[in-house]
Amino acid sequence: MSSSNSSKNLPSTNQRPRSSYSEKCVKAGEPTEDKPTPEVQDEEAESNDEHNEAPKVTRTQQAFILVAMMLQSFQTQGYTQSYGMFQVHYGSPAAVADGVLPSSQMTDTAWIAAVGSIGNGGTVALFALLYYPYMPLIGRYIKWVCFLGTGLVSVGLLTASWSTNLSHLVVTQGIFVGLGNGLLLYTLPVIIPEYFSKRSGLVQGITAAGVFDIDTTRLAELIQVTAASLGGVFYSPVLRKLLQVLGTRNTLRALACMNAMLLGVASGLAQPARKYEKRTYSIVKLKIFKDPIFSLLMVVNFLNPLTFATTFNFGPDFSESLGFSETMAGYLLALVCGIAIPFRILMGYLGDRFGHQNGLIAGTLVSALSVWGLWLPAACLANDKSWMAHLVFYGISAGTFISFMNLVQKDIFGHERYYVYSGAFSTVRGVGYLVGGPMAGAIVKKDRDDELSSSDFAGLVLFTGISMALCLVCLVVVRQLEARRTGWLRIR
Repeated sequence: MSSSNSSKNLPSTNQRPRSSYSEKCVKAGEPTEDKPTPEVQDEEAESNDEHNEAPKVTRTQQAFILVAMMLQSFQTQGYTQSYGMFQVHYGSPAAVADGVLPSSQMTDTAWIAAVGSIGNGGTVALFALLYYPYMPLIGRYIKWVCFLGTGLVSVGLLTASWSTNLSHLVVTQGIFVGLGNGLLLYTLPVIIPEYFSKRSGLVQGITAAGVFDIDTTRLAELIQVTAASLGGVFYSPVLRKLLQVLGTRNTLRALACMNAMLLGVASGLAQPARKYEKRTYSIVKLKIFKDPIFSLLMVVNFLNPLTFATTFNFGPDFSESLGFSETMAGYLLALVCGIAIPFRILMGYLGDRFGHQNGLIAGTLVSALSVWGLWLPAACLANDKSWMAHLVFYGISAGTFISFMNLVQKDIFGHERYYVYSGAFSTVRGVGYLVGGPMAGAIVKKDRDDELSSSDFAGLVLFTGISMALCLVCLVVVRQLEARRTGWLRIR
């Protein structure tokens, strides 16, 4: 008898209590099957690996895809987290002096923010509902997908250097860069787990000869988010300095060259999808929205991206409104990314130990409290110390959504329909990322950046705080509903 069959006869004390989620799926017309415990899933996965005819993964392949993932995260997410440097620059007389924008467009904060929102990859995420179920097939051509993304990003930044108005920036630094970043951000990360099993020698070696008891797939993910934070730490002050020394046009050209080199290497090292297991190639049915957990998680996946980037994109502007210099504003933005590095790793460890849902709720709570208790007083009272404290706590907690959301979804819905549901969730995330920046820019008073006061950002802070609070409420309700289905078990 295979381990897959024998696992069904395990004592009931080792199994997760039967969830009513299966019954709801059947009523909604969704195919489903009983979801085994994590231990049974591991045994079944190991059994499948033993009978897998695909070539075994080598350490060279693991090293290549890990380096590719690190370079991609460093470059794409480092740039998107540092767009606030362009946000403040395009609203200043320096951009007008360089001829990139006419003076009449300096105060169009919403459209300047839209350049960053469109450029963060959300345009590709919008279609995740349609293509995510087919990711195992798309993964066969991942090198070409990544090279295409690299070309779009580099061409977009290069052509943006010849911009003379805001509409040109929207097309080049917005749409072109956004399509390229999206192809990189929403394809390659999906493949990396296939290359790291729990017995991965390469990543176990990275963990100091197995001193840390952590799943190697999880460690690969932590390395990825750490690289993204390092990118933010690097680019925030560097972009500020380049814009001051080289000017707008040459900075965009230098950034295009950097993207071509680093992302070109990442594309060349990218490894194709390893397995092609049978999956459900279909999009979610509308009836699934009758499930309150699914619907609430859709709301969470919209609300968090809607306001996630407000601190990053408008932080430099807000810092200058408090009297900080442009250079110091860049360093403060780098502070957020720098603090995130150790705490993303720590939060990941705590989440694996005490539950992913619990970790996500805790991180969202800290973010909400920081916005209401620190950023709002900083805006209303022009308190620079309160603002710096907010940056610290926001840096601690901001990465929890990225670190835990996909894990929570997999914990709740299982592996069989993970790509199908993740496609729907990624689509609403894309909507949040796209509309969040322009909405935030429209809320901020339309003055020249050097004429803004801290109180002009009060509406933006309230918008962010309300979204965070609603997100927290939805997550707490999801936790309670899941507890009714499975009992108050720790979600692994």
